[in-house]
Amino acid sequence: MDLSARIGVAAAIVVAAGAALLVATLEVADAHRDAFPHPTLTERSACAAAAADADAWPATFGGSNQVVSVTVPRTALIRVDAVGAVRSAATNTGCAPRAGDDYYVIEPDGSIVPALAGDFAGQRWVGDFTGPGVYVAQDGSVANA
Repeated sequence: MDLSARIGVAAAIVVAAGAALLVATLEVADAHRDAFPHPTLTERSACAAAAADADAWPATFGGSNQVVSVTVPRTALIRVDAVGAVRSAATNTGCAPRAGDDYYVIEPDGSIVPALAGDFAGQRWVGDFTGPGVYVAQDGSVANA
């Protein structure tokens, strides 16, 4: 085999190896992205339609002779760490915390302190809030930062 043929074969091997390396790198990147997905916000479908200024989510139960109407205030429980970073949140609505909710902060020592919705106005809520009462991990941003 002459020199130009050898160079051609070597070039073909280098190109094939480079292509194989690129494919392997892309597969590793895809696997890494799937292993560590960027969190998104998931809420019940009714959350988008719910009025932000509503005081509570009413529920009515009826029988043949009487009707009982119950109003449960929308509540958001926010767990913070020692520097005030939001670590997790739970609501009783199946929606992320929002204006109109009664906010309570759970301090690291377990004490519960009333808060204002405005204290968390800049918070980007992430995770699946469709389960009422389930704490959803947050990214650790600091309220009012």
